[in-house]
Amino acid sequence: MNKRIVFLGYPGSGKGTQSELLNQKFGVFVLSTGDAFRHMIKDGVGETANIIRSYVNKGELVPDDLTFQVVQESLPDCENGWILDGFPRNLRQAELLKDFCTPTDVILFHIEENIIFQRLSGRRIAKSSGKVYNIYLNPPKREGICDISGEVLIQREDDQPETVAKRLEIYRIETEPLISYYKDAGLLKVVQANQPIEKVFENLKEVLQLV
Repeated sequence: MNKRIVFLGYPGSGKGTQSELLNQKFGVFVLSTGDAFRHMIKDGVGETANIIRSYVNKGELVPDDLTFQVVQESLPDCENGWILDGFPRNLRQAELLKDFCTPTDVILFHIEENIIFQRLSGRRIAKSSGKVYNIYLNPPKREGICDISGEVLIQREDDQPETVAKRLEIYRIETEPLISYYKDAGLLKVVQANQPIEKVFENLKEVLQLV
């Protein structure tokens, strides 16, 4: 799949799930800046990791230049195609990406904000198994306990209600202008994200002309 794709949408809109499905089916390289930052927070050492850790734990965005540095170092050759999940987050990052390698498609995962708040603040994770639950939408059989491993479920620091509200506010201010930016460039395509995962994936393949 020789496409360079940018995923836009609220945190929790399903971008990560859909990029994983595209990776499994078509083998396209996926770079999630959120995952990259979380890996650095968990295992990274040194000044860069500490700076990223402080921003993410407060629910704030990592500075543009530092984020772009991570993207540049992580992306493979543009000719092979990729999916970017979490970058660009604002107009300056979009210009940096344009100068580096222009996307072929920009996908907006559209979903109402109140649904996103429920998805994120209700999310619980089993650390060892990686299993993800939602206390509102997909609860475990036993409250607070993973069905698979039996371990106590945890809530990520950036899924705390106060932090979620701050993340959504930052998205509205920083990222929503990208919708007009990419629409004016003729690159924007919209997928309705408040559907079953399989239905969203079918819609995604249609707009990317992969069916």
